[in-house]
Amino acid sequence: MLKAIICGMEHSGTTLLSDLLRQTGKLESGFECGVLMASSPREFPDLDPFYGFMEDGWQISPDALQACCDTDSFDEFYSRLASSAGVVPEGLGIFDKTPRYIAELSDVLARSEAPVIMIHKDPLASVFSDFKRANTTDFDQWLDSYAKPKKRYMRRCYEGYKTGLQYLDRVCSVSLEALCFSARDTCERIFAQVGEPFDIDYLLLKNLRYRNTRAKFVSANIVLEYKEALTRDQQTRIETEFAEFEDWFY
Repeated sequence: MLKAIICGMEHSGTTLLSDLLRQTGKLESGFECGVLMASSPREFPDLDPFYGFMEDGWQISPDALQACCDTDSFDEFYSRLASSAGVVPEGLGIFDKTPRYIAELSDVLARSEAPVIMIHKDPLASVFSDFKRANTTDFDQWLDSYAKPKKRYMRRCYEGYKTGLQYLDRVCSVSLEALCFSARDTCERIFAQVGEPFDIDYLLLKNLRYRNTRAKFVSANIVLEYKEALTRDQQTRIETEFAEFEDWFY
């Protein structure tokens, strides 16, 4: 049975949430899944690129993955995945971390009753993160071509975020900033959502499975880095371009 769903726009802290849940020693997951964006597990093999990521991301063989999909039940899919994938040792609960779920949250909530944790971060930090990955020095020229398609995608995610706020009995909404600056209180809410007690030692992030986590502890640097790297004028451009996502500004 699926124990939790983690979602949020890419690079907003979903991998950090995954690593925090793993600290319980009771929960495990592959890197990403995506099955809940398909109308049925039987349709999952047609969902690119997510199905194609499963073999490496979950350390599962093609035949075993196909067998997981041979059902109309999402609960049965996860049960088979948990027993088939080498990344989930016997006896551990399984969770699904797929950032893109936030853009399809209405469908996700209809297809699974598992508790959901959705995370977001300040658009200033989000845009700066993408700028770093772009490997360019001309910020203004980059933003001119980046902003329009980025906002199209962010609108889908923001709509999903607003949907999640209507289901707070099932969805725990947190910001990466709150996780960094009010770690204990925020983690207690997160762990209560999945029915596990929180231990302060979990913040040390031992035994990380994936390299995407920036540090072995929860750090404010991951959300404040843009303040030193971007000029005030550049920050103002981001604030103006992305003003419609007002709830996400910290």
